[in-house]
Amino acid sequence: MAGLVIGALWGLLNTAGLGPRSGYDWGFWWSLVAGFGVAESVSWAANRKRGVNLQLIGIGGVLLTFVVSRVLINARFPRPVSLQTFLDQPLPVAQALGIGLVPLLFVALACAIAYVRFR
Repeated sequence: MAGLVIGALWGLLNTAGLGPRSGYDWGFWWSLVAGFGVAESVSWAANRKRGVNLQLIGIGGVLLTFVVSRVLINARFPRPVSLQTFLDQPLPVAQALGIGLVPLLFVALACAIAYVRFR
């Protein structure tokens, strides 16, 4: 649930002026919020337990956060990109959606936060 909420906020606020076009990319901060928010919400729901299963759930929640944010960013384009266009021309579409090396490193950092939280 936290992954959906944080992803929705990330996607909506990114297109509302807190994105790369504002002069500062907030992706790092949103990734930190996703990592800590998802990890702590899963930890709270599991009564502060630890384990491999909770690591996988935490990492899955972080990845869900990123996917939801990119789907909402795509939905707010004047002409949203279809899945077929993404499969035909993945690099230009990924660049338009803000999927590059640096954002993926930020998401990897958020996944590492979830991994370490349940170690």
